[in-house]
Amino acid sequence: MNLSNNNDSKIIQAIQLMRLIFAYPKYKFNPQAIIKAANYLHHLGYEKSIQALQSYCELIEEMEQEMEDYFALQMEMEKEMETNFPLQTEDEMPEEMEDEMEEEDDNLKMIWRLQNEQNNAMMTARLLFIRQDGQAVLPDLRIGKPMMMEIPENPEIFPLFPLHIHRGIPLFLVMGYIVLGEPQPPSNYIEWCARECQLRAKPLIPDSHPLAAVEEFLKSAPCQGLYPDYGFNESLQSQVLCAVSNIYPVSKEYRDELLASNPGEDIWSLHQKAFAQLNAVWNPITNEYEINS
Repeated sequence: MNLSNNNDSKIIQAIQLMRLIFAYPKYKFNPQAIIKAANYLHHLGYEKSIQALQSYCELIEEMEQEMEDYFALQMEMEKEMETNFPLQTEDEMPEEMEDEMEEEDDNLKMIWRLQNEQNNAMMTARLLFIRQDGQAVLPDLRIGKPMMMEIPENPEIFPLFPLHIHRGIPLFLVMGYIVLGEPQPPSNYIEWCARECQLRAKPLIPDSHPLAAVEEFLKSAPCQGLYPDYGFNESLQSQVLCAVSNIYPVSKEYRDELLASNPGEDIWSLHQKAFAQLNAVWNPITNEYEINS
């Protein structure tokens, strides 16, 4: 499904908004982007939202097929290269083979970008729909085992896992996945939503103090022990900085430093104080933060 072949401008707009949620590199999540996408779909209504998500899944399936075709062709070329250029020593390695590591990096980027697209669709649906039977806990997503994470045994603690909403701010709790076997396709989850769910009662309106809100969540009981030896705090801090980047831009170097789990705690405190002075508010029309002058 090529977007240019779709004559429904609202569905095209919905897909374009969803594609901004997870940016490369892998699992770089933007809470503001998913709020904007989910609220736009909420405005379209249930039927149109399902259509948009199904259309996005069709696009993702096309991407999957293109990637499979690309990898199949690449394997054929590698076999031909090995036949035509049998290696004796490293000194005899042809220039074409010296680019192998760079090609592997490109392959990983393709895989990560596809996983981002899959996450975009499923996480939007997870935020947008609630169960018709009134239960809060959504079914597990079969997309892999979260890395280095101690998941609470009680699913009611994080009913939208791997998402969690704190003070109206969606947070992505997973730092990465170990994928074993074939992951659940997004279309499978969207089909379940179409059968079993309805739209959430109201659009999302996040707290006007997102940096303080995420700090509050990080100190809450449910967070304790989720990631005993990894930079979970820094990941969520980076997420809220993405959410407010239109009014409080932070250097890429600082966000990278956060994700590398080596930030200065005093620097983060200064960011909280500086952002609080902006007197920011959420604009439900633009679905963005703005400075309340």
